[in-house]
Amino acid sequence: MAVYALSDLHGYLDLYKQIKEFLNPEDKVYFLGDATDRGPQPWELAKTIYNDPQFIYLKGNHEDMLVKAALHYYGDEWDSEDNYYTLTTNGGKETWKEMSDDPEGMDYIQKFKLLPKEEVYYNKDGKEIHLCHAGFTPGRRGDLLWNRKHFYDIMDNIDDDYIIIHGHTPVFYQRGHDSMREILNHVYPEFYANGHKINIDMGTHYTKACALLDLDTFEYHIFTTKE
Repeated sequence: MAVYALSDLHGYLDLYKQIKEFLNPEDKVYFLGDATDRGPQPWELAKTIYNDPQFIYLKGNHEDMLVKAALHYYGDEWDSEDNYYTLTTNGGKETWKEMSDDPEGMDYIQKFKLLPKEEVYYNKDGKEIHLCHAGFTPGRRGDLLWNRKHFYDIMDNIDDDYIIIHGHTPVFYQRGHDSMREILNHVYPEFYANGHKINIDMGTHYTKACALLDLDTFEYHIFTTKE
């Protein structure tokens, strides 16, 4: 059995289908959030991942935005923030429409509300792997859904077997690339912080690619789509 991490598919159901064809039936995948928004099938992808027993679905900031907007608009959880505006200006208009048109829409909102923000996996070499959407630094955890400040933390005095795997920020932004040529030439995970952190967000909406990272070997597979 292999155990993988995957993140930030953003509505690209075709990539999910490719990964399903690649996986063996006994394999497991930690999905680190952001199935929704921006891509062509955001709501369908989120529901599909949630219902797939091979996938362990963690909450991303885009799931969180959707949940807060829906519970404010349709439910009884009032919030002073304009959550609908935040969602739709972050690529969530199609997700919102599909969720609103779905008779089971609010049932799934309640399910997504309860998604965990973090999981821990101990791999075959005994490494303690923390999986979450945005990443963090031990002792300075911050927000697991939005945090980017941890990129600059110095990882001194951290056990060699402690590793954090996250998405949220496309690797080309973390590396400082902004031209499309640079972006498309840098579709691979970012291993940083003296090997303690791995960013696996390939910026799927721009690159049409994603990375599936093996949590035991740290080898990765890149999948691409033209959809």
